[in-house]
Amino acid sequence: MTDEEFKQHVENLMKDQVFSYSRLKLFEGCPFRWYLKYVKNHEESDSMPLMLGKAVHKAIEEKLLGKSDKEALLQGWKEVDYYAIDLVEYETLFQRANVVRGDALRPNTEVEKHFTLPLDGDGSPKLQGFIDIVQQIFGTYSFTDWKSNRCATCSTITA
Repeated sequence: MTDEEFKQHVENLMKDQVFSYSRLKLFEGCPFRWYLKYVKNHEESDSMPLMLGKAVHKAIEEKLLGKSDKEALLQGWKEVDYYAIDLVEYETLFQRANVVRGDALRPNTEVEKHFTLPLDGDGSPKLQGFIDIVQQIFGTYSFTDWKSNRCATCSTITA
């Protein structure tokens, strides 16, 4: 496939598509990895950044739903099938989120709120994602999305 054919192929794939931040970030960082994952449906193996982020998000969600720190951290680690993550970093990221136990049980609060937004007019690609917590307090909305700021690199790809 020539470069021009590949470019045209990618442009055709993008029509009427729904993209997430992570999907776009992957394309920006490593178009080949994006191609393998989203065009060729190549399964990526679990990675430390992926498992760490997944565990932290689950632990935060559990604390927001009323679990103690210990219960939330255990549930988060269980979510990733006890993957060998750095447990010190895991707890640090969890604590850094600074959430209040049971906060998601308050009125006008949603956890893992899905959204879809058009990027342009009809038929254009859409952006979708999940906001970790949305809260309405005294008529004002607060949006929070936690990131561990860890990512796999293109050099770790095996095709």
